[in-house]
Amino acid sequence: VDEEKWTQVRAAGDLPPSRCTHTCVALGENVVMFAGLSERKQLRELNVYSAKNNTWNRPVLKGRVPSERECHAAIASNSRQMLVFGGYNGEQLLQDLHAYDFAKNMWSNLTFKGMEVPARAFFSASLIGDHLVMFGGIDDTRKNFNDIYGFCFK
Repeated sequence: VDEEKWTQVRAAGDLPPSRCTHTCVALGENVVMFAGLSERKQLRELNVYSAKNNTWNRPVLKGRVPSERECHAAIASNSRQMLVFGGYNGEQLLQDLHAYDFAKNMWSNLTFKGMEVPARAFFSASLIGDHLVMFGGIDDTRKNFNDIYGFCFK
């Protein structure tokens, strides 16, 4: 890819279907894409793009794979783990938290202590140290949030 110039990358492998409202995070030399909306259907599949090999693949996942969703948020918590929170499954907003371990190809459902975060979609999330920090979004009445929550995952 040339500097300061967009280039369309033509990857090989098991190409994912077109979609929107999904998430992507960088884990090492890979881009991990999760869920989203395709053909008016929420997805729960995970696809991996290898920048090194310029290929897509869809690994066979282990563990408790999160339900179908779109409009969720995801962050890379280190070079091998992605955290996914919330979103919309086509019927209701979600407030669950999941971790995907890239090295083990394993999903797990994370439980949290303390206050419950209201279900939400269309929000942003970032990593600050050992914390997943979320801001805003909408509730099931389409009311905008202006709140911020932090989750320590260590």
